[in-house]
Amino acid sequence: MNISNSNKGQVSSMLLILLIAAAGAVLTYKGGLSGNVALQPNTCFDSDGGIEINMPGNAISPDGTLVVDTCDIDRTKPSHYYNLMKEAYCDGNTVRTQDIPCPEGRCYEGRCIPQEYTKIPVLKPCKITGTRGILDKTSIELPNGVMFESSCLEDGRVVFGICTLQFDTRSQFLQIAQCPKEHICKEGYCQIKWPYAEPPYNWPAPKESEKWCRDSDNKDVMTKGAAISYNNPVIQYDNCIKANPYHTADYVRELFCEDSTIKIAEIDCPTGTKCGDGNCISGEQEKVLTIQEIEAQKKEKFRQEHPSPLPPGPLALLANLRGNIILPSAGCDKSGGNIQLKETIQFYPLASDNTFFLNPYNMIMRRGIEDTELLATATDFCLNDGTLIEFACTGTEVGQLTINCPCTDGACTGVIQKPDKVPVDVRIENQFVIDKQVLPTEGHSCVKTIEPFGRETLTMFVGAQQLKLEDKCASDNELIEYACASQFYAGELKMSCPCKEGMCVRPAIESVPGAKVLTYRDDPLTTEHTICEKSIAEIDFFKQQTRKMNPPFHSTDVCHDDKILEEFFCTGKKWEASVIVECEGGCIQGQCVKEAAVIPTEWQILPLPPGAILQEKTLYSAEPELSCEKTVDYLTKGALIFNKGLSSERKIDDVCMSQNELGELTCINNNFAGWTYLTCPCADGACQSKLMEAAPKDFPTPTLPNWATLTAGEKFVEPETITSCQKNADVEKKDAITYSTRGVQKTREDECLGQDILNEYVCVQDKWFGSLFVRCFCHDGKCLPPITDFPASVPPKGASILDTAASAILVNKCSSEPADYLKKQPITVTLTSGEQRTFFDQCADIMQLNEFTCINDNQVGKIKVSCPCLKGRCVQELLSPPENFAKPNIPTEFMLTSVSNLLDPVFECEKETADIFKKEMASFVSLNGKKETRSDTCTNPVELKEIICMNENWAANVYVTCPCLDGACNTAKTRTTPIQIGN
Repeated sequence: MNISNSNKGQVSSMLLILLIAAAGAVLTYKGGLSGNVALQPNTCFDSDGGIEINMPGNAISPDGTLVVDTCDIDRTKPSHYYNLMKEAYCDGNTVRTQDIPCPEGRCYEGRCIPQEYTKIPVLKPCKITGTRGILDKTSIELPNGVMFESSCLEDGRVVFGICTLQFDTRSQFLQIAQCPKEHICKEGYCQIKWPYAEPPYNWPAPKESEKWCRDSDNKDVMTKGAAISYNNPVIQYDNCIKANPYHTADYVRELFCEDSTIKIAEIDCPTGTKCGDGNCISGEQEKVLTIQEIEAQKKEKFRQEHPSPLPPGPLALLANLRGNIILPSAGCDKSGGNIQLKETIQFYPLASDNTFFLNPYNMIMRRGIEDTELLATATDFCLNDGTLIEFACTGTEVGQLTINCPCTDGACTGVIQKPDKVPVDVRIENQFVIDKQVLPTEGHSCVKTIEPFGRETLTMFVGAQQLKLEDKCASDNELIEYACASQFYAGELKMSCPCKEGMCVRPAIESVPGAKVLTYRDDPLTTEHTICEKSIAEIDFFKQQTRKMNPPFHSTDVCHDDKILEEFFCTGKKWEASVIVECEGGCIQGQCVKEAAVIPTEWQILPLPPGAILQEKTLYSAEPELSCEKTVDYLTKGALIFNKGLSSERKIDDVCMSQNELGELTCINNNFAGWTYLTCPCADGACQSKLMEAAPKDFPTPTLPNWATLTAGEKFVEPETITSCQKNADVEKKDAITYSTRGVQKTREDECLGQDILNEYVCVQDKWFGSLFVRCFCHDGKCLPPITDFPASVPPKGASILDTAASAILVNKCSSEPADYLKKQPITVTLTSGEQRTFFDQCADIMQLNEFTCINDNQVGKIKVSCPCLKGRCVQELLSPPENFAKPNIPTEFMLTSVSNLLDPVFECEKETADIFKKEMASFVSLNGKKETRSDTCTNPVELKEIICMNENWAANVYVTCPCLDGACNTAKTRTTPIQIGN
């Protein structure tokens, strides 16, 4: 028999190239899936089987959200590579991600890997069946070794697996896709739904398993035909190619079938015909131009569409625009020359100067100029941060101008930068400069602050002219906010936010009893979303709901911790928002509860059946649930149900921990459940009454040392009859029991069930054998006497030793610095099991320190010390109050009555000032760990009680005689008591 605490608790390749976006949602679907693994309705699925940082994978939620394991940079570490794993996993029916630092600090392609690439674990090759993608029934081997078969969803889409990167077999992913046109999803893959049996095609439907191809015109160029095949199931039509310099006649691209494949033939139209709409028709073919004739037509058309911006003439560029490049040209589409704007000029260089583009020595001079065939472009660019290369054109010449100015992205800077004052939740869509003058003249000025939630007017003076621009709404969801880029330039910011009367507005979301609204966030919908469903009127902090958007991307209300709820909703059909809410009674399963769920410390259990022994009770629920239902019957296997009738419903069965131990689940209250562990013959989640009746009810107990006691389970008789039994019961020795059953002799040795439980085997009436469960310091199958006391260093003044009779742990060797209660120290040792372990001094609570120290060379123990404790040490400053401190300044017309009534010592005492003319708040953490604030108050109309922080660990009350009103002295010169000299 082996009962250990570790058993008690919660029982819990082929490259497929498919460029398909899997952003759709899978809400529910009917049956039809087959194979070893398939998505289940309303259930989350994780392809790598859980939180597995060494394996790439993805998770799909019931609403179709697909999240892939990715890498990110851990901003808390000074590294310049990805070392943080964003692991996607299923939490119940919800996809969540968890940031997990990689143990060796490197993350690559969705998994943690060692620093040395030669040590990267080789993943299993990605195995996938099927050759035609979603047109075949496929299956893929997931990282956990089971096969996932492609399946049809209720809305007609396909769930299937893919292997990514042919040279790297690392990845198996699941994907969701829509079937091609004329197809439906059936039997796990896309099959053609034959639509061509009627005129005009009259094609017979293909037979099952036939590799088919259909052609409507039997390769006749005089008829426009169509073709379709099983491996190219979208109908294609014959089409025309007109004559060009490389093909002197019109021809038809004729589709036809060869065996089961569509082929293409290029067939010239006969003399006297030309190509019409996919077939040859009567008429003369158009004249075929030479390449030179085509280029001449293009050049002339360009010249006519882009007349010269300036009168043409030899070297007509202005002198200040002459640079390293001056090219004769045959027309430009714009003049250029605006240094505030990055521009691109199109032009035709004259044929006589084509050698410029062919000469390799001109490559440096050509920077910024590109030519495609004969049409060339010149684009402004920054030569460096302080130099702009600007192109300009007269229509007969293209010149280059070198300008010294702060240069960014091909233009002299001066545009509006994103202001720091814009709130982070207001999105700046774009920005541009209104005043585009290159050289500002004297007298320019611009005055305006940026306040999206207030309507203001921009005032700008350009010479003697005054310009006024008032913030305005471009639409219900867009604000135009005017701003100054500098003293000389003004511009506008387009901000996405709910807009009314020239400013951003937010609806008021009110707190309700039991739910306090903390913060508000909103955003416009991105372009792919068309609608948002869940209005402000539907907000219910006490009910978990889902906000739906189309295309499907849903957000369900979620608890961020045991108090904080995020409630999702819509402020309009094009605007999504959420609020962070503090739940007074706690947050469970995405909703506030009106009454706090109290974690139970004790609960009643039903009477045990005869022959069963109670071992212990432990809490099952890690977090509170909305409801708990269970009928307790130790002789019948039962099931506990959490949150019955809700989407978060879960069922957990009673279970046999071993053949001699039952784990029976029970509802402690409406929010929590627990395990009751019984010692009894156990099978199929229940105690076996017949075996319990046959075994003896009790047996003698050997004398135990005063430092050893029986556990709650005490004794247990094995449900196995024997013919003989020999054993001396002695908990301080490791012995073996010898017995015979069915003619076979067997032995069992005393054993430790952890460090504090001994399983001592005993004989019972020579017909049975059993176990005594003894609580003691257990090592190698026997109890060792504990060290009940050992020397402890004298604690500092104000602290005291509570206990040195703490549990000792055997180690191979122990050596450490002497105990220092004012310093947090580690002890690193090797346990007798070979495991290395480090013990750190730690605070058991805010008033108790556990100081770890060596008892001797082979044992580690701890000293319990009573003192104000913080971060693993006694806080010296809290052991005795300060004797002197600065008193506040008191005007002569008032009087300092006393400084007394010291508060308890505190942590982190903070107060801005000690000003008797201002009502202020002092904040600190009391020794019970609670954050508190205390305010200056008037004890009566002529006395002020001023709170002061003497230092960060002590606070005091100062009493001042003065006319007092609302926690502060009134400045009136009225004295109610005589002025006293001195303190």
